Amino acid sequence: KLPSGTKKVLPSTCRAVIGQVAGGGRTEKPMLKAGRSYFKYKAKRNSWPKVRGVAMNPVEHPHGGGNHQHIGHASTVCWYAP
Repeated sequence: KLPSGTKKVLPSTCRAVIGQVAGGGRTEKPMLKAGRSYFKYKAKRNSWPKVRGVAMNPVEHPHGGGNHQHIGHASTVCWYAP
């Protein structure tokens, strides 16, 4: 019997798990504050927070530096570039 109430008959040769995945809707809940995001990524890898290159200094990133936060050159590559 499935959660919808319907009954399914399966052959005994089938290998299947019937039901819902545990924690299925976990990612749909909003984080709401930075601390939860911090601890989420602390357990995984150092990929948070993502700092933009234009917000960095010129020694830290090619897009950094300048009096305004702009890249200063084209961010895309020409089709005909060697």
